[in-house]
Amino acid sequence: PQVTDNVVRQNTNGVFVGNCTSLTLDGNRLFSNGGVGAYISGGSAEVTHNLVYANGTLGLDSSGIGAAVIENNTFFKNWSVGLKLWGSYANCSVANNIIVAESSAQTCLEVESLSTTWFSDYNDLLASGGAFVWNWKGTRYTLGSWQHYSGHDYHSLDADPGFVDVDGADNILGGTNGDDDNFHLQLTSPCLDAGDPDTGYAQEPAPNGSRVNLGNHGGTALADTSSGQRLIKVLHPNGGDVDGPRKLSRGVLIPRLMAWATLDDAEQMSTTTDARQHAPDPIIHLSTCP
Repeated sequence: PQVTDNVVRQNTNGVFVGNCTSLTLDGNRLFSNGGVGAYISGGSAEVTHNLVYANGTLGLDSSGIGAAVIENNTFFKNWSVGLKLWGSYANCSVANNIIVAESSAQTCLEVESLSTTWFSDYNDLLASGGAFVWNWKGTRYTLGSWQHYSGHDYHSLDADPGFVDVDGADNILGGTNGDDDNFHLQLTSPCLDAGDPDTGYAQEPAPNGSRVNLGNHGGTALADTSSGQRLIKVLHPNGGDVDGPRKLSRGVLIPRLMAWATLDDAEQMSTTTDARQHAPDPIIHLSTCP
């Protein structure tokens, strides 16, 4: 079955699906429901380009999905957990998502197993206001801990996505007038051109930086355009990287190899160099480090 391009709001739960051989959940706005934004159990699923926010319990609750693609979604301020993976999800791919938790009751991710047979990377996992990135068996952790213990999300961010206006002109998030809530990305957003390099970006309007955006508009005709300016963008390390036993600190350049790309309207060029050959002191500050 296909559940596409719907607005589901202010219900007991949003979308509730069980034991589908192949489910497509694409392009939906699921918000201000009393329980979950979406619940999926059994079978297989492709969950893409959904905006899931301000729901009363979880954003997406999945259980026993044999195979799933969960990519280019936005999960924002769902009351307990943005994305929950439970049961069997050995063939699951979680990429190019923005997941934001903003209070002590909230967590970006909750998973049952730390198996590396599934894939999670190139996400923006922002936890603030006492929230945490990862909940495992009741204990909650930061992005650095999640990377260290799970082996996932080494290319992911923990940065403010830079949405245009999440609560709209009425300054109310969701509710009866959620149509004015604007989750497009500002021109300065770190989520522009930050997705998995292997994900297609051809549907994004130019200039698109030759790389997919994060979030529910990424990879679509509604994607926000890149800056027309020529930029140098650090690809490695980024603010969430773990270098050996310790996390990178602001203003401290630890690794020998640094990769960057120069981006403009028409080209992308990458290179890797020993940064300490060029300057004895740090010259690049990693703004997303705590």
